[in-house]
Order: sequence, then structure tokens, then C-alpha cells
Amino acid sequence: MKKDYWREFGDYENYLFAPSISYRGDDYGINFAYTHTKSLSPIDRGCYIYPVSGEFLPVSAKIRLDEPYNRLKVDVDTIDVNFEKNIAESWLLRGGYGFSQSKHEYGHARVQTYNPNTAALNRRAEYFDGFIHRTHAGSLTLNGVFDTGIISHALLLGVDAKDYYRYRPGALQNPSGTINIYNPVYGNLSLPTTRQKTIQHQKLRTFGIYAQDNINLTDELILSLGLRYDYYDQVARNSYENAPTTDQQDGKMTYQLGLLYLIAPEWSIYTNYAQSFNPQMAISGDNIGSIEPEEGESVEFGTKFQNDSITATAAMFNITKKNIARTIQSTYVPVGEARSRGFEFDFNGRVSKGLSLSASYAYTDAKYIKDKGSYAVLVGKALEATPKHQGSVFANYDFTHLGAKGLRVGGGARYFGSWYTYYLGTNKTLANAGITSGHQYKLPYAVVYDMFASYDTKVLGHDTNFSFNIKNLTDKLYYQSSSIGTNAQVIPVQMGYARQFMFNVAVKF
Repeated sequence: MKKDYWREFGDYENYLFAPSISYRGDDYGINFAYTHTKSLSPIDRGCYIYPVSGEFLPVSAKIRLDEPYNRLKVDVDTIDVNFEKNIAESWLLRGGYGFSQSKHEYGHARVQTYNPNTAALNRRAEYFDGFIHRTHAGSLTLNGVFDTGIISHALLLGVDAKDYYRYRPGALQNPSGTINIYNPVYGNLSLPTTRQKTIQHQKLRTFGIYAQDNINLTDELILSLGLRYDYYDQVARNSYENAPTTDQQDGKMTYQLGLLYLIAPEWSIYTNYAQSFNPQMAISGDNIGSIEPEEGESVEFGTKFQNDSITATAAMFNITKKNIARTIQSTYVPVGEARSRGFEFDFNGRVSKGLSLSASYAYTDAKYIKDKGSYAVLVGKALEATPKHQGSVFANYDFTHLGAKGLRVGGGARYFGSWYTYYLGTNKTLANAGITSGHQYKLPYAVVYDMFASYDTKVLGHDTNFSFNIKNLTDKLYYQSSSIGTNAQVIPVQMGYARQFMFNVAVKF
């Protein structure tokens, strides 16, 4: 697959080879799958807010201010082997092994400073090559149902293990160069050739064992109890010569408790409490400090209705996470703590003959409640790039009952609420203009429309689908995320994709 990028330069290329084979006996099954993917895609930091004016740099959204070598090359290989075996009448044993390896490299002209008097952007050339991510993972589970007196149980026992390796040699960097935003000339900032001494070399091994029991206390009341223990062993270094900057081992027990009540066969209410413990690896910063696992707690209250035509859910939630990793003075450390609470609603179903509707809405109040270093100024403020309000509504009409078998058309809208981003630098020019670290900027809300047409038929005896999609029908300019952890004098903001037309043909053999 190949397609052009919507901005001034860049394109996408993706090649996939994915054979698989399965075998099923009387009481067991074995599956094997392999994939090889080669891809090329733009690395686009987006557009830029100049903190003094609080406005985007005054250029067209289609103009890029980096270089054509801002692109990511990736080769990925994966292997997945799994089996399942019935043991007696009520027990099922499942096991699996997965392997993945990705090798990638990318160039980057990183914007550093902006001079509004000369319209010049200063950029630093970087090139990262030799990236390797490699993972081995295995799991084994046993599912069974049994009774203790009048109480029935659905029991799940499991173990899993993972070995993860991440390596990146020192980045290539060259001195910086400038570009004029009104008359950009590309190619003057060449690919870098000077290799930095720092590396990223990380190994993480994890092992988990868990049990979960869904207990039918009555025909209407179900209690869910879960227990999991995780252990990890982690080593990381930023040079070949020095001792590891991280060499740690630890483990923790986490719990899960849930209760579900059936008001009617189609309608239930539930509540759930869960803890999380996730060892993490550095993804930025050349210096890798002590990387404690991210820990969290969540509480949820909800209800669900489901019959043959519709499914509807509504829930309130409160989630807290600590040890959110940050890059502070080029060191990747877990210092952040955040809380997210809100409400979400989802509806999917057939509302009349031929007509199906789906709708969703989410209200999210997410704030920083603890942080350190340059991020301490964010305490009490909303998480960046997290709208309080998001929603969507889509309709799909099937013309089969009108004699046009296989024809479907539909469309809808996606709503992205306004959100905040922050300047976290210490630039003296901006400080003299009254812009200090923690200054916030509000990004506007947006409504994006999509539509599609699809037709199922047979071609030479094979099931065939023709589909035509239009994404972002009105070509709306909207913003999805930002990068606030940089030391640049501008704030990169990533835009949503412009209007797209896609025609696909799928044939089953």
C-alpha cells in the first residue's frame, strides 16, 4: 500500500506478508502465524505555537518546517504460536508464545527557536539508526467451571512471562541551521554525521501469576475476585563503559474486586475496583535513571443493557496513576501522578429495519496532582491534550430489504472538545516577555464528518467487498496532541489528518 501525505511532502508505504496455518482435532487446536512488515511514514511534529503571541506560526497548515528526511523506516517480524486443549468436560488449557522484533531508523530536523523579527526558525538535525526492539512472551492459562455446594464458580488460573530488549546507538547530530517560515528552502540542513557517545541499552524481564474467580452467589448476583503477583528484573545503561544506571528487581501483589447484579436477563448493574502495576522502560532521554513501575487504582460503577438488537453501556470512573515517567534534564524518571474521573456512554444497535446507529460520549476531568522538576508547575492543571468532552454519532443503512442486497451507506460526526497544552521551557527571551514555565494554551474544539459506501458481492465465485470512504469530509483543521517535554522555544502541536478519499477492494479466497 502506498499513499501521499496531506502536507507539503512525505508519503506512506506499507508492505505486509502474513501467512498463517491452523489445525483442529477433536478436543484441541493449534495455530501458527507469521507477519513481516516494511513501512515508511512521515515524522511530523505538526505546526508550532509561539508562546509570546499564543498563536500558531502564520503559515499554511500544509507547509512543513522540517526536512524531507523526517521519516520513519520500520521492519517488523512477528511470530505467534498458540494452542488450546480440552481437559475433561469443564476445563480448557490454553498456551501461547509470541515473538516480535522491530528495527527502525529515522531522521529529524527539530525546531529549537523562532525569531519573529526575521521569521527564522533555528533547527537541529538528528538521525537515529540501529534501533532494535525485541520481545519474547509466553503465557499459560487454565479455565474451568465447578460448584461448591449451591454456588458455582468460573475459575481462571494463569502465568505469563516476557523478555524485552531495547537498544539504540548514539544519535547522529550536526550543528543547527535556519529556515524562513515564509520562504522555506529545504535541503540546506544536511543529514548529520557526528555520532553521540550516549546509548540506550535496556533489558526488562517480567513474570506474573494470577487467579480470578467469578462466583455466582445467586442467579442474579455475581462476585468477581482477582489476585495477581508481578515480578520484574531490569537493567539499563547509557554507555558501554559505565556501570548500569538502572539495576533493579521488585515485585508486587495487586487485587481486583467486582460485583454484578442482574436486574433482568438483559439489564445489569456493576461495580469494580482494580489495581495495576506496570514495569516501564525509558522511551526518551539519553540518561536512564531509576525507573519505578507505574502504579494505579481504578473504581468504576456502571450499567449495561443488551438484547438481540441493541447494546448500551454507561459508567462512572475514577482512576489514579503514579510514577508517570518524565524526561527531566535529559534523564527519564518516574515522578508524575495524575487523577482522571468522569462518565462515559456507548450505544450500538439496529433501531429499525435497515438502520443501525452508534453513539458515544465521554466526560473526562483529568488533572496532575503531583509532579517534580520542570513539570511541578502543572500540578492542579488539566492533562495536556485531554478534552473534557468527546463524542461521536454514526448511522449505517443496509438496503438489502429494499432489494439491493449487499449495499450499505453511512456517515456521522466526531466531536473533539477543547484541550490545553503547556510551555515548559526556561528561555530567557520568553521569560522577559512574561512567559514562564507552565504557561497554558487552549486548543479549540472541532467537529469532523465521515461517510462511506460499501457493497458485498461475488466475483468469480469469491466473496468480494468494494468500499469507498471519505474521512474528514469538510477538510476541517483540528488538533490532536502536543509535545510539551521539549526544551524548544516553540510548542509542537500535531494536527488531525486532512480530507481523505479511500477506495478498497477485499477478496476472500
